[in-house]
Amino acid sequence: MQKILFFLFFSSFTTFVSAQISAPKPNAPAMLEKKLIGTKKISLQWISWNDFGNAKIFKRNDTLHIKGEQKSKENSDFVRIEGYLEPLSEREFKFTGIILTQVSHINKGKPCKREGSYTFKATQNRKFWRLKDMLNCDGEVTDYVDIYFF
Repeated sequence: MQKILFFLFFSSFTTFVSAQISAPKPNAPAMLEKKLIGTKKISLQWISWNDFGNAKIFKRNDTLHIKGEQKSKENSDFVRIEGYLEPLSEREFKFTGIILTQVSHINKGKPCKREGSYTFKATQNRKFWRLKDMLNCDGEVTDYVDIYFF
């Protein structure tokens, strides 16, 4: 009888303990890091949403680096990005570095330089991260700097 009671108690206890221990949940920034690494498409809507540029994202010394550009096929317009990435969540990262845009009919055709830390975020069901600080240096127009993960 004691053996049966012990068996029932032990079985119940191990079932309870195993139910309390679940597999660790994946870390959201680590999941984003996996999605980030590689060659991605990049665009600025003033240049083209059809002819993308490329941005290479790679990890060196535990730091994610990005370098890329999109150039217009019609004129000297471009967007360039170079810096570091820090995943914040599964759909958001912080970029620190330089984003340089130049569009002939915006900001009197002069380059717009953004230098510092900026947030990129993929909202809703979009397949790209978009720069959240969208105002061009001219203070009037919105720049959609997008990095795609499709």
